[in-house]
Amino acid sequence: MKNTLRSLTLAGLLLALAAPLEARTFTYFNGHKAEAELVSLVGNQVTIRVAGRPFVLPITMFSPDDQKFIRESAGGATPTTPATAPTPATPTLRDGRIGMNFIDLAYYAANDPWKNLFKSACPWMREGQRDDKPADFDLDANGYIKRLRDGEAAFTFVGMTPTFPAGDYVLLYDGEGSFKFGNSAIAVSAKRGRIVVRVKNSSSSRPGVRITLTTTDPKGTGDYVRNIRFMEPRFESSYLKDPWHPRFIELWKNYSIVRFVCWQEINYSTVREWSDNAPRDAMSYCRDKAIPPEWIVEYLNYTGKDGWICIPHLASDDYARTLGRFLREKLRPDLKLVIEYSNEFWHPGFAVGKWAQARVARPA
Repeated sequence: MKNTLRSLTLAGLLLALAAPLEARTFTYFNGHKAEAELVSLVGNQVTIRVAGRPFVLPITMFSPDDQKFIRESAGGATPTTPATAPTPATPTLRDGRIGMNFIDLAYYAANDPWKNLFKSACPWMREGQRDDKPADFDLDANGYIKRLRDGEAAFTFVGMTPTFPAGDYVLLYDGEGSFKFGNSAIAVSAKRGRIVVRVKNSSSSRPGVRITLTTTDPKGTGDYVRNIRFMEPRFESSYLKDPWHPRFIELWKNYSIVRFVCWQEINYSTVREWSDNAPRDAMSYCRDKAIPPEWIVEYLNYTGKDGWICIPHLASDDYARTLGRFLREKLRPDLKLVIEYSNEFWHPGFAVGKWAQARVARPA
């Protein structure tokens, strides 16, 4: 249920008015599944209807089999808008205060906020693993592997979308170890701490960048590979002082308020105390790891947008007080802030909804 809802969040912006074409179980690019009706294909934008609600996704978010099915069902490789579906007007954002929910990070979605794209890398997986569940490596507090057993290797993905831009990138790291690259990427030069990686056109069946850690701390001195960064070379001199990707800033420039319920992973949050927040220097915030308040405030201060943040449903009173002090001290005083206690307590598919139902049912 959780994965289906999160996958649908990727597209919940536009409404479709056409009659459905087909109903089936669709498989997304990341393996998640959903029962849905196919409504229309306009260019590369697919409208599906799930439980009566329409969502719009790029066709590349579906499995190859489903992409073929969608094109054939819609009447060809380059279908046009169905006659029953009027072309929606482009919304004008400049004249009003319009807000937006930011989706949580995913290695298979083109929504990287940072110049350092490794912040969206998926959790480490073990070489030979067939699913994308995090493997049980010995990790430090920021998510870096401290040691590998003999013959063991770990891999992760960055930019697993056919729209990931081709070109040269750099992988920067501290410590001692070695890497190899796959999917649409190859290493073209390497020295300790810096590898130039060339990404080919990602429209193939194996898009994006597969990064495999083949050794770390080979001498056993504790100097394991850490502080991994992956970015375009043009950002090497600026990412520390100015971390936000200009593409992300440009995309949302006309929105005046941002709600961070997904960045905070509020619907499934296990945070109770301030120390439970992920560190600001975490390797990645992909896959159920909430982006901490430090990054949220930095984004708001940088863009001048108003913010809407949530307090986790399990948070202690001390967490709430600490959050209040942090916001008072760090957030620009000219910005407005909405603070919400969790999200959708009524929803039976969210952890917070189940928690709320259990508390209501508990005898006095």
